[in-house]
Amino acid sequence: MPQPRDPRSPARLASAQAYRIADAIADAWTQRFDTGTDLHIPLSVTAALALLTPADDLRSDPGQKLGHLAPERLPIVLRDIWRKFIASRPDLAVRAAPLVGWLHPYPDDDHRISAHAITSAAVRAGLFDLTLDNERRRNTDLLGAVRQTLRSRRARTHRGEFFTPQDLAEALARITLDDIQDAPPGASLCDPAAGTGAMLCAAARIIRDCGRDPADFRWYANDIDPLTAACLAVNTHLWGLGRCVTIGCGDALADTWLEHAKIDRQAGLNALAVAGLRSLTTRS
Repeated sequence: MPQPRDPRSPARLASAQAYRIADAIADAWTQRFDTGTDLHIPLSVTAALALLTPADDLRSDPGQKLGHLAPERLPIVLRDIWRKFIASRPDLAVRAAPLVGWLHPYPDDDHRISAHAITSAAVRAGLFDLTLDNERRRNTDLLGAVRQTLRSRRARTHRGEFFTPQDLAEALARITLDDIQDAPPGASLCDPAAGTGAMLCAAARIIRDCGRDPADFRWYANDIDPLTAACLAVNTHLWGLGRCVTIGCGDALADTWLEHAKIDRQAGLNALAVAGLRSLTTRS
């Protein structure tokens, strides 16, 4: 059985860093907006920044370059990040859509200024120190930390939203994955009430601890809230769970969420294929 981690493990240190970043983002957002509304905007900005990698054009000093962008230019950069993500992960496109819609056709002044403030606050708090480090990025749920911090306790209780603490998620995952070393390639892991993916993140860490690659497994997860499911979809990419990922958005007690999730996954793949054909036709 995989052994528990040290309290000073990369996962716990990264989680603490994620909550410091989340506090900074929440402070920037709540200067102009109530914590319980329009949460797709700060989550969208955070997710887009987290999707940047050392291979992107901003690799030399992304914090400095983004910090010097005028507020009216930031949505253009964010749209480009999301466009690249959807092109590379059409299987997650339908599920991630709640994070993207506010950028089209163009955000209003308040949202642009707030998005710029969020970006500056996140960069100052060390977001890129977390997300551009492969080990740290894979070991924490930044989007979950931001979502949890933005929602008041009262709002989370009213909506029935409760986030699984990292230590509990890891303990449960270790019990569940006791024999993961012997699982064949292509084995399935499923969490029908995943939230932003605490259990999936813990499971991926345990799989790597065993010397195996999470991308060799099939991942199925679901959450009833569209925005939470969107964060979950992005997280599966950030954590390197591979291409065999299916994310649903429905009632975990119903037996139809997985069927609808597969349909949505295929819809994204089909849309990209159609777009590619149209591009080829236009060029010819």
